[in-house]
Amino acid sequence: MLDIHPAHHAATTWRDFLIHIATIVMGLLIAIGLEQTVEYFHHRHQREELREALRQDADTNARDAFISYGWFTAYDSWYANRIAQVQDAIRSHRPVAAAAPRPSGHAGPDQLEPAWNAAKSSGLVTVLPQDEIKAYAEVDRIFGELDRGVYAMAEADTKLRSFESGFCEQDCDDKSFADASTQDLREYLRLLEADKLILYWVRNDLRFIFNAETAILQGHHDLATIQQVEYRPMPSSPSQTKP
Repeated sequence: MLDIHPAHHAATTWRDFLIHIATIVMGLLIAIGLEQTVEYFHHRHQREELREALRQDADTNARDAFISYGWFTAYDSWYANRIAQVQDAIRSHRPVAAAAPRPSGHAGPDQLEPAWNAAKSSGLVTVLPQDEIKAYAEVDRIFGELDRGVYAMAEADTKLRSFESGFCEQDCDDKSFADASTQDLREYLRLLEADKLILYWVRNDLRFIFNAETAILQGHHDLATIQQVEYRPMPSSPSQTKP
């Protein structure tokens, strides 16, 4: 901050007075300009730091979403096969065939946007242009949908496993449902189909996150563009979409 000192003698003419006022005004303008320059470079530094943190999150989230999508795809196949086994048992009035082992793996992204959440809490997001704010807010919205979907699926899976525990001690073999009534099998089928339906929406959210984060990594921040690319099919390898 600059100190502005008054003149050492009183202004005795209009000329002296105007020079005195001009000196004060120039000093104030220089002080304001320097302050704004310092603030500009500070905000630019904050913006670049935040962009780098968001870029790292986007890269991690895209990778995790791709891995999780593969895991849920395997689980979708498990549900489809198990549903077919139960349907066949109901039609043929025979016990349900042994279930294949459930897939094991990665259930969902771990990061959940730490940089974006921290920036929102601190108000730091205001250093970003509006198009970037809207782009990351869109990803944040999808993460909210994914979080609710994963929670709903966990609840549905708990109900399914609770039902199975009445017939299977651990893995369900050919004899597990030997005493199950048709009503039991229809309830089993309902639980399986409910789980599979929730899984469908979770897989979609993972696809949306992967495509949106990949678009951001490629430099796209237009909201309409990001919303459009969300619906693209998942690639066979995440490297196919790298910038």
